[in-house]
Amino acid sequence: GGSMSLVERARDEVRTQKIQNSIILRQALEDGQYGDEFIIESIATLGTNSKECVKRLNRMMHYGIQLTSKKEKLHLCVEDYQAWMPIFEHLYEMDESQRKKQQQKGIQQAKKLGIYKGRKRKEVDEQFLKEQIRRFQKKEISLEEALQAVGMSKSTFYRRMREMEND
Repeated sequence: GGSMSLVERARDEVRTQKIQNSIILRQALEDGQYGDEFIIESIATLGTNSKECVKRLNRMMHYGIQLTSKKEKLHLCVEDYQAWMPIFEHLYEMDESQRKKQQQKGIQQAKKLGIYKGRKRKEVDEQFLKEQIRRFQKKEISLEEALQAVGMSKSTFYRRMREMEND
């Protein structure tokens, strides 16, 4: 329960559990108690990506569960998590930026091949749009009215307004 102090235990013995996959892990976390030990084949058992791993490790840290990972020859007792978390978080961030880079590379490729066009621009009569922007800037109409008239989101409207100023 939430009100129990962390160290009060429902059972006396510390349980060591071998965990083969994330489904078993989820279950084990439900029944896990402070001081229990989970043994996993490799860190990959914690999740399919580093974000999932970080989330799981965080939970284990809060539950006070020790972790042993055979492949990485890693043993984390409760105190060790503090030291490791930043490293895992950092790996996760590296992962993310790597993924974004890949994504950007993919988009560049696709653009070269003419597959990827980005989101379609809102088709709106340029003259009409210019007119609405002019009226909005002269405070003849409110932003709401201008957006209504051209059927755009605020961010799109402002972007087109900037573009027109730059032209």
